[in-house]
Amino acid sequence: MKRGVFGPMPYHREEVGVRIYWLSRLTGFFAYPSQPTAIGTVIMAALDGLDQLPGAPKLKTWEENDIAGRFIIEPILSELAIVDLLVADITRLNFNVVFEIGYAIGRKKRVHLTRYRALTSSDDLIREVGVFDTIGHRPYANSGELKDALRQLKAATHCV
Repeated sequence: MKRGVFGPMPYHREEVGVRIYWLSRLTGFFAYPSQPTAIGTVIMAALDGLDQLPGAPKLKTWEENDIAGRFIIEPILSELAIVDLLVADITRLNFNVVFEIGYAIGRKKRVHLTRYRALTSSDDLIREVGVFDTIGHRPYANSGELKDALRQLKAATHCV
């Protein structure tokens, strides 16, 4: 097993003089609004047991950082600084989720957007903001569909 900057690399391949390393597992943060609660319920159900599946990303949520007496943005920004990607639900846009998406893009993180089809979404606002139609999103109808979509997120490649 080759050694990389961050320790042993589980998979290594050389192509035309470029070394390509696949990281073993993605880490990420899942941003979503607190209201309506149905969004959070479906997301938490999808995340339940996801990290036990082979190759699936390890995702944290803002609720894991909700510490009494502490501004919630501080641990979220710290988390976004160290993870590989941001997954964000844009069914109902709110300031916090939009800020976290912009912050992740500014930090050059991968961003994957989702939308819960069972609820009426903020389509007019999404169009007005403008950036989300460029990024695109993955709709889901239930926690099973969302879990399947999250399992398909592949580890980023690192070229040397």
